[in-house]
Amino acid sequence: VYLTSPFRLVTIQDEKGKQLRFVTNRFDVTAQEVADMYKARWQIELFFKRIKQHMTIKKLFSYSEKGVSNQIILAMIASLLTYLLKVETGSKKSPFQIK
Repeated sequence: VYLTSPFRLVTIQDEKGKQLRFVTNRFDVTAQEVADMYKARWQIELFFKRIKQHMTIKKLFSYSEKGVSNQIILAMIASLLTYLLKVETGSKKSPFQIK
């Protein structure tokens, strides 16, 4: 494997004592800042996983900030209306079954 750009391996220890390794091309930040960036990114990944699983967003129809925001808001409205329907009717079905 030939690399055309220099990379940096950052190793940190998390709160549980587990070693985490990150590969980055950022040389202008500290190892802790690299770790913090990856932690923040992981939270974003978990957020998108959750909305895909619980709000049935399988595909984004726009990649602009406004488009993604609108789609998430509409999915939240649909999920809340489904939940309201479940509560109001006393249904034993799951929200997924109601949809």
